[in-house]
Amino acid sequence: SDSITIWYNDGQMNFTPSAAFSHHSYGMAVLDINNDGKKDIFIGNSINDIWLNRGSRVFEKQQYNSNLLWSTPLGLPFGVYTVPKDISVVDINNDGKEDMIFSNNKDYFVFINNSTSENIDFYMVYYTDVAYTSSDFNKVITDIDGDGKKDYVVGVNNKIEIFTQSQENVSTGLYFDPTYNGHGFSIDEIGRDNLFYSVFYSYTNDGSPIWFSSLSRYVGMKRNFSIESSYLTSLGGSLPMAYQYDYSNHSATINPNPDFEGYILANNPHSNSGSLNKLTYKVGDEFANWDVQEIIPFSQRPQNDLSGHWWAGESDLGWGISLNFQETQGDQLVVATLYFYDENGQPVWVIGTHEGFELNQDITIDMEKINGYGRSQNLVELTQVPAGTITINLNQASQNINEAGRLTMNVHYPDDSNNDNWVRESIPFGLLSKPR
Repeated sequence: SDSITIWYNDGQMNFTPSAAFSHHSYGMAVLDINNDGKKDIFIGNSINDIWLNRGSRVFEKQQYNSNLLWSTPLGLPFGVYTVPKDISVVDINNDGKEDMIFSNNKDYFVFINNSTSENIDFYMVYYTDVAYTSSDFNKVITDIDGDGKKDYVVGVNNKIEIFTQSQENVSTGLYFDPTYNGHGFSIDEIGRDNLFYSVFYSYTNDGSPIWFSSLSRYVGMKRNFSIESSYLTSLGGSLPMAYQYDYSNHSATINPNPDFEGYILANNPHSNSGSLNKLTYKVGDEFANWDVQEIIPFSQRPQNDLSGHWWAGESDLGWGISLNFQETQGDQLVVATLYFYDENGQPVWVIGTHEGFELNQDITIDMEKINGYGRSQNLVELTQVPAGTITINLNQASQNINEAGRLTMNVHYPDDSNNDNWVRESIPFGLLSKPR
């Protein structure tokens, strides 16, 4: 039989079988999926059954989007639905939840358990293939290098392959494709669940600034004895990327227009340097692959780097500032890009630079609106229009808004006949993204 049966021990050397459940199982794992202290059952079959333990020998089959959860995410160079034949249970990321490593012949997939009592959620963080010519192999999960992180060792074909766990290596910051001068991307790590936040600053076809934002997830990969590769992958295909601002209650809401749905993906398939060089975006029906490079080279970043995406916290949502610092000969230059909304509540951006940044000092930056060209149009000369000022005073690179710094801004919309301004007066703000 290919079904699952649980044999309950009564303590008297007697075992009582449960009713058989599930079917066509290739692999099986017993783990606490929803972190409630009870062991659940994961079954590797065509739909990857999950049975949650409700206590008193009752197991409940879960209805969930199996295709979304166990398929390789959009953004990897291949796609496959994972049906595991062998499963190892281990807490990979030391968060107290049991994760799973799947092997399916030569392919190995690492999935992190992000489930709660209300929701089943796993996400892929690593993929590799192991070259072998026979079905005889052994696998051991252990901390092989003594750094407190679980690694895995595979013995096959009279050799041993060691896969040590390491921190993701992605060079965050500003990127652009020189072919599309004036358009660019701000990419920052959130600091949890392998998530990255990307903002695409661009233009409409009439040359007006517009921005789109997207969450992506890091996946590491090594194939065919190649070096490690880094991929920022989609969380679920096309998702909303644009917002609109309601000035009556000072809040941003998702723009439901499907023309503003899509994703931002990035990778470096041929280097483990961390610097991204390929970027794919989809906005509505528009799709493109760009060859990107860093605007500020890693070698010119300050040792105490305050770069990242800054925000004013939960009480003032929907906008933010990308700050990126460059150090040459001891002097620091800051590039500030403000993502906010015009008088009609539509997303716009302005940009400015300032030389001579110092900690705990008021730094006033002249901001400019850039008039450009649409992504499908020929390159034109960019023009700048003054758009007001922002003043920053930064204490430290911190996600604690009350400790990181303060911000004052009075930015206007050069095309606005009502002379409305986007104003904040000495408000606390801090890093939304992970400090570098």
